[in-house]
Amino acid sequence: MAQGPVATAASNDSLLSTPVAAVKEAGSVGTLDFARNIMVFAPAGDAFAGIPKAGPDALLAGRAGLAMAVTCHVTPERLVPDSLTGAHETLGGASLAVAGSEPVFGVNGNSEVLCGGVRTADAAVRIGGTVLVPAS
Repeated sequence: MAQGPVATAASNDSLLSTPVAAVKEAGSVGTLDFARNIMVFAPAGDAFAGIPKAGPDALLAGRAGLAMAVTCHVTPERLVPDSLTGAHETLGGASLAVAGSEPVFGVNGNSEVLCGGVRTADAAVRIGGTVLVPAS
């Protein structure tokens, strides 16, 4: 994935097909591909199955709602493992609380990071087991 910008590179990974579809539906490909040195906490495709039935309708209600959900998975700075633990504001204005140490990190107390250290031309990516739903 290291050669392309994050949204484009992720589209080549079958594990990320569902979040990439959400990014495209939200109209956020350009937002992510033109950003520099960002950190993306990308939910694995099967993480979307864990959203409660009422959740996806509210989460995906309209392009603006989906775009907000997408940006709540992205921090404006690329985080290395030594700076990962702690609170980080996202592009969507949400706060992510990251706990743990390499190689085991969790986000907001309910999302385990399944894979870390994935690099693209413009971002670092950590793949998680939960969709991070912004506070309403």
